Amino acid sequence: MASKYLELTRFDLIGKCMPLFQAGWYMDASDNRIKAMPGQDLNAPWVQVRQNPAKPCLFFHQVQAGCLGYIPTPCLNCYKVVARPRTVVDLFKVLEVQENRLLEYFCKCGVETRPTVKYPYGAYWYFNSAADGLINHRIVKVELHRDVDPDMEVVLKRGCTEFEQRFGPSDKWQPCPDEAIWQTLIDQYFDVGNWTFLQPAAVKLFVKRRWIEMAAYQVKDPTYLALTGGAPFHFEPVTYHEPRRIYTGVSSLQPPASSPKGV
Repeated sequence: MASKYLELTRFDLIGKCMPLFQAGWYMDASDNRIKAMPGQDLNAPWVQVRQNPAKPCLFFHQVQAGCLGYIPTPCLNCYKVVARPRTVVDLFKVLEVQENRLLEYFCKCGVETRPTVKYPYGAYWYFNSAADGLINHRIVKVELHRDVDPDMEVVLKRGCTEFEQRFGPSDKWQPCPDEAIWQTLIDQYFDVGNWTFLQPAAVKLFVKRRWIEMAAYQVKDPTYLALTGGAPFHFEPVTYHEPRRIYTGVSSLQPPASSPKGV
């Protein structure tokens, strides 16, 4: 006996997207299209050096993978060269490489705040095939090993880390058999035209400043001192055992207004 409930559940767009509505998305009654008011993510730890306006990655993450439960085709074809700087000083050097060389590549870099990623910093370059990724992996690796750190780890991976955690190893990924149906519903009900906004210079400056604070408070990376003229964000407390440490004044740098938890 067929299950009417399962039949109704399979392509229940509204039900599957309920987390979006709870987060502030809405269905506009004037045209019955699902919309959001996405803004710049000021808490993001990434400098988006060059973004691809043709790929609404946030939409792929939140809607197709997050709510509808499948990896969209553009993500199946996405390959990333990933570099893992070991210090915040090297992170800034990698940023210089991304900004001033290899200019045709879409790329970003920043502090890794995801709890499932064991590396403190990351830099990413994006390509549309494994073959293109392999060619450019060698190019990026040569650049970084020559000018930043000869021992920096540089790998080629497929898709997003979050997708592998949810859907399994990327070499086992398969196209979703229902993707055409979902895409028809997306085209009919979603307004995705405003998901390809670019990160402005003011936000990039803010993120880079936070990198230094995050290196000090979150990553515990002492090399941040090279970026503060040697002035620490922390000071050692007065101690009362022998030998005593006498407090001689706070750092010339003041900690950020927000607590370390908010960094």
